[in-house]
Amino acid sequence: MKKVEIKNIIDREELTAIVTPERTATHYPIPHAMVADKVHGAIENKGYSIERESYQLSHDGARCFGTLTLADNDVKEFKTQITFGNSHDKAFAFWSKLATLLLKCTNGMIVQCNQGEAVRRKHTSGIMNDWSTIDNRIGNLFGNISALDKRFERMKRAEINEVQSAQIIEHAFMNNALPTTKYKDVVKEYRSNSTWLKGTMFSLEQAFTEQFKTFDRVETLNDRSMNLQSIMDRHTDLILDVN
Repeated sequence: MKKVEIKNIIDREELTAIVTPERTATHYPIPHAMVADKVHGAIENKGYSIERESYQLSHDGARCFGTLTLADNDVKEFKTQITFGNSHDKAFAFWSKLATLLLKCTNGMIVQCNQGEAVRRKHTSGIMNDWSTIDNRIGNLFGNISALDKRFERMKRAEINEVQSAQIIEHAFMNNALPTTKYKDVVKEYRSNSTWLKGTMFSLEQAFTEQFKTFDRVETLNDRSMNLQSIMDRHTDLILDVN
């Protein structure tokens, strides 16, 4: 088999050429292509089609991150995505999550993730015994799609003033939602927003996620988006409870 050139973004067919390390008594790496096939199958079994997909490699091909955007989504403001991560170097267990792509963001970046529990499985010797159930577990993630819509509606109702927005932005940066070099960009984006429900938690979150377009590593983006979502949800709950 011809070895594929290791590069940042690759397509599904190229995944088959990524070399998978030999398994050991305690570590059973799964080929990236096999993981992609499993996620594809889970999506198709739920009756969805895939509008587009992308795969990103890091660490000389040892780590793979996939983003599959679903077609025919009846939720107007976002597209549903299934994302996954797989590693050959023991960096993390296989995982898959439900994510969202806001239609405002046209570059295909994940802007929300970790909706509900993620599917996870360590690369131990028994992984193949569980592999036949992974697609059903991924399929169960689709039960959280309605929660995405409800989350956005709550954020639209959560109105904030300038003092609150400044405090929330500071809190988000203190908790690594974005590097501090993006602070001015977030403030500028939020203040210049005239269409996406300005003065709400929904608008403030979009000011952050616009900056995610500048990230070229899904690995970094995934961690930061989870941090951001946790902070935004916490403040949304506080604001709505007070009001």
